[in-house]
Amino acid sequence: PNVLWQGFCSSLRWLDGNKNKARDQLLQVVAQECFSAALETVKEKASEMRDAMDGTFHIRDTEATRYLKKQSKIKAYRNYQWITIPATEILPGDLVSLNSQTTSIIPCDLAVLRGGLVLDESLITGEWIPRMRGELNTSA
Repeated sequence: PNVLWQGFCSSLRWLDGNKNKARDQLLQVVAQECFSAALETVKEKASEMRDAMDGTFHIRDTEATRYLKKQSKIKAYRNYQWITIPATEILPGDLVSLNSQTTSIIPCDLAVLRGGLVLDESLITGEWIPRMRGELNTSA
């Protein structure tokens, strides 16, 4: 409606003899409409990209959940004894025993007290390169 009104006003100016003002007004209306159309296109593209990214993160979360549902078993020291529990049931304060045969997915933060590990932290950090983790330095 605004474009029609501006066009009508511009044609009245043209008929009244103000051709320069009429031309300027029409150019302003055309530029404003082009800018509005471009802005709308950018908003649509941004929305599509946001939806695509949400889908990517959802796929990543689904993969992590699928891995955790495998119920990897690990040895934990709890209540003064070693027990085998699903990795998803680790509690704060549990000591966990990992060895070279352990290929468990452990859904928690751990501190290495003795030895070293090569860890795939890609589900947490997104980095695909495995990291070497060593003993926690407690001599401070």
